[in-house]
Amino acid sequence: MPGAFTSVCSAKHLPSFINFSKKFYEKGVDQIFCIAVNDPFVMNAWGKTNKVENNIMMLADPFLNFTKSIGAEVDKSGRGLGLRSNRYTMLIDNLNVLTIQEEKETGVCDISSAENFLKLL
Repeated sequence: MPGAFTSVCSAKHLPSFINFSKKFYEKGVDQIFCIAVNDPFVMNAWGKTNKVENNIMMLADPFLNFTKSIGAEVDKSGRGLGLRSNRYTMLIDNLNVLTIQEEKETGVCDISSAENFLKLL
């Protein structure tokens, strides 16, 4: 996700995965990860604030190492955010990426929402 505690991430994207986590696990998903361009302390606080508990593992990518490796970095300096990740969801099976649903803009959470991503499983 573009960033912890940001508007769309906190109001729609993360809550959608919290609300639908049980359905993902029922469909055979082993683990749900949430990765954002933040430090581990911020990701931990964001997870606690949203009560992700054991349903979602919160991961930090403060230097965009993972984000850049998949080509998902976007420059949001014009909005005061610096380099961020684009908004996407990814399905991985045995270290193979099966699908990536990437939004055209970080302020949108349509194809990457849990509700829509569930339809692909």
